[in-house]
Amino acid sequence: MNITLRPARPADAEEMARWFADLAHLAEWGGPEVRFPLTQDQLAAWIAEGSNPQPRLCFTEVDEADRPIGHVQFLREPARQWARLGRFGIAPERRGKGFGRALFDHAVRFAFTELDVEHLALAVVATNQPAIRLYVSSGFRDEETLSDSRMVGGRPYAVNVMGLMRSDWLRLAGARGGATKVA
Repeated sequence: MNITLRPARPADAEEMARWFADLAHLAEWGGPEVRFPLTQDQLAAWIAEGSNPQPRLCFTEVDEADRPIGHVQFLREPARQWARLGRFGIAPERRGKGFGRALFDHAVRFAFTELDVEHLALAVVATNQPAIRLYVSSGFRDEETLSDSRMVGGRPYAVNVMGLMRSDWLRLAGARGGATKVA
């Protein structure tokens, strides 16, 4: 499956807001600090963080008409060769058709080859079993559970922090016959 990514634009929020029915679903994707509905101002603020010492990089996957169909962000600490993959999501009409797997694999490969990280982390809501299955099948392992007394949309909000080391990713890629050249 071919992935077309471009830098995220604030206007992408208009389409992306349709992906989330309520605050609980939006928070599952974007964390407890997001406001419902997703707005151009929120996305613009995240994009602006790209110039920080710990930059956030925001990408939108688009279809042939340049409409958003997926989104992924990275929060980086270049000095530590560390990044967190976050706010990973796929338009509802594309779910269950391989788009999520393709975008996720692309994002992981990008982190290890283009961002030059040694450790890639992510946080996932502890009840989001489809996402957890995707991450585990890609080699991510539990590193920490952050239980919190917060409620979002009437549900408890606890997250699992998962991680993958570059050496493990390279070993898995080689075992799958998809060895990737890393500079």
